[in-house]
Amino acid sequence: MSSFASSSELETSSIGSSSVSEPEQAYNGGEHSENLAYPQVESEILGRIMTASNLEYEPTREVDEEEVIVRDDRVSHISVATDQSNSLVRTKTRFFSPKLREERKMVLRRFLLVNFSLICFILIAFSLFWGNTYNASHFYYKVNILAVLQDDIVDINSSVIPFISVLPSLVEEQEATWHVYNTSQFEKKFNVHGTEEINAEVLKLIYDELYFMSLNVQPNVTQILYNSLAQENSSLVFNSTELFEVSYESSRDLISLKPWMYPIMTAFETSVASYYTQEYLPQFLRNISSEVPIETINPLKLSYATSLSFNANDYRPFTDRLLMCTTIIGAIYTLILTVFQYLIYGPIHAQMAQVLKPKYITVYRCCITWGTCFLLSLFISTVSAIYQVDFTPTFGKGGFVIFWMSTWLFMLSVAGANENVISMIFLYDPPFLGFWVLGFVILNLGPSFFSMALDSNFYRYGYAMPLHNIIDIYRVIFFDVSKSKMGRNYGVLVAWVALNTALAEVVLRWVSRTVAKREKAAAEATQNASSDNDIKE
Repeated sequence: MSSFASSSELETSSIGSSSVSEPEQAYNGGEHSENLAYPQVESEILGRIMTASNLEYEPTREVDEEEVIVRDDRVSHISVATDQSNSLVRTKTRFFSPKLREERKMVLRRFLLVNFSLICFILIAFSLFWGNTYNASHFYYKVNILAVLQDDIVDINSSVIPFISVLPSLVEEQEATWHVYNTSQFEKKFNVHGTEEINAEVLKLIYDELYFMSLNVQPNVTQILYNSLAQENSSLVFNSTELFEVSYESSRDLISLKPWMYPIMTAFETSVASYYTQEYLPQFLRNISSEVPIETINPLKLSYATSLSFNANDYRPFTDRLLMCTTIIGAIYTLILTVFQYLIYGPIHAQMAQVLKPKYITVYRCCITWGTCFLLSLFISTVSAIYQVDFTPTFGKGGFVIFWMSTWLFMLSVAGANENVISMIFLYDPPFLGFWVLGFVILNLGPSFFSMALDSNFYRYGYAMPLHNIIDIYRVIFFDVSKSKMGRNYGVLVAWVALNTALAEVVLRWVSRTVAKREKAAAEATQNASSDNDIKE
């Protein structure tokens, strides 16, 4: 009896231990699953007990098959539930659906932010460029013009007034700032002597860009006028273009000099010619009538004397519009190209930043940028050579190499600025990249494209802009204008390269630290979320 009782207790405990697990109970109906009878299980338990008496035991296959069926049935239900969840697709609806209330708020906020940002950009950047051209005539006083009125000595009766003596009063009525000298004043100020040295010095002052234009009046204008009329048998005629010379260099400022500044001189020429034909010449003829009766004057000579005009000489003319591409438009494209090269390198820079030590990242970035700009500047120069641009006016055969190296230096100066700023933009708000690109172009273009002599003093910041300085260098290379500013031009470009190279280290460290903080915060957030899920389970 005792053995039977112990067998019954063991059997009961075994049956309890082999009952269906909790998930299976839930699947089979919870509490009702305990009422199910499994004879095969009892037989299996008894068989295991009998093995202690050296009896051979084989597990019942029917039990195994039933367990497999139960498991397969449960897996099939799970698969169906998974398929149903995967088949759930977000349905689309109309924009003003009540379900999209939060989305509409999001769109509205973004709409207001974007338009506010664009409006601010337009008011600032566009106004900056528009301001270069606004009310240019108001700044004519900043245009310096040289007027040299060489002595006009008259060896005739005292009633004849030298024509040159009335020109200063006519100058006072004109716009711009005129610097008027007679022979003695000019010789004393510039340490020259005689007409030939005066003429040469006037051209040198224009070449050195101390004045935008000059009016050089040759000596003895009134005496020549008198001799042309009084000497009947002489071939001498009064040709005003030989006596009044206007000098300028249009290549000094391709955009502003001829369209905006030279009209000041033409207005003065019109004023002088009007005074001469309407007032001075009639009075002059009356004053000499006692010595030279008008009836005796050669009509041909008189016809020459009745007109007055200036001889305008452009000593550095802008004759090939292809040079507009090389000196100005090409420089703008080159600036924008430095943005493209950085964006293209962006993915590889990000990968290398993960494997290089911080002190080597700056060296790597500098090598990539400098090498790329070196090659790109070569092919930019090659395009100009393909279209047969003449590189020799100033530096001879070395002009191509100087143009290439200058372009390379310009690319480095703007590429460094673009890389530093774009790195910060990508770190905080990448969609605003376009604001920087267009803004940087406008910031450079305004005081470089138009003459700062016709702008507010505010635009003098352009002297520190890379584009303004490279355009000045290009003008020297292609038009042989004054080299006096080249030292400053190259100095500004080198300063930009040095400054941006130094800032690159700071920017890269800042970006690296900020990204590391964000990754750490994201990892902690993920870990906290997984911990919360474990607690809930």
